[in-house]
Amino acid sequence: VTSFTSRDSPTTWATLKKKPFNNIISWEDLPLFCFWQIWLSRNNNLFNNRKDMVNTKANLAKATEYIPISVNRTTTKQKTIWVKCTPPLTNTYKLNTDRVAVGNPEKGGVGGAFRNAGGNWMLGYMRSIQHTTNTQAKLLALLKGLQIVEERQLTPLEINTDSTEVIRMLINGNLIFDSIIFECRSIVQRLGDVVVKHSFREMNKVADLLAKEGAKKDFFYTIFVTAVPPVFATHVFCADIVGTAFSRQVLECNIDNYDHLEGELVYP
Repeated sequence: VTSFTSRDSPTTWATLKKKPFNNIISWEDLPLFCFWQIWLSRNNNLFNNRKDMVNTKANLAKATEYIPISVNRTTTKQKTIWVKCTPPLTNTYKLNTDRVAVGNPEKGGVGGAFRNAGGNWMLGYMRSIQHTTNTQAKLLALLKGLQIVEERQLTPLEINTDSTEVIRMLINGNLIFDSIIFECRSIVQRLGDVVVKHSFREMNKVADLLAKEGAKKDFFYTIFVTAVPPVFATHVFCADIVGTAFSRQVLECNIDNYDHLEGELVYP
């Protein structure tokens, strides 16, 4: 007890809390549980006109019984995998989309990049948004890309987004963003040969840079389209062209199913 009231008590606790209190619980499990029991005892005495003392042994027994069944001590092991941007199939285009919302909600930007089967740059786009949220910007990034696809007939097309939320909203709907979702679905249906898939963030770096640049600019009323990779994204685009792999942490239990990690969510 003396050590906890001395000037080096933080050091003492930092060492002690990681040690086992008994063969079931550790020292760091005790404080919150003990404070809870003290609070329960205080309320019982106050509202029931009692003067019971806190039973230390009984509370330690309760902690030993309660904590193992209430605290999830499952540890998830992670493992590093290597992912890279891959070009689409022959005679097919690929579009990567991304978004940025600076303040959520606040000013934001959307961007995307089209490539052909050789991985070569077809065109890129970016646009500024005066006031948006992360979720709305994700959908707008997809919508702006689809509008360009319909205008220029860039099909067959595979669209990659690093947002699983976007694909789930396309599949299941969302009342708040129903108008944007409806427009995206309508364009996909009219085009016919378009699929929206999930991809890792590491494979979406060019679109990410385009969206960030859009958030810096004031392209509020027009989409800025670029026929060549912009200077600020050239290094990332070149890395994709040569097949540079990037590391990513995934749950070890998913390693056996790695082939299904990318693109497991698909619309339609």
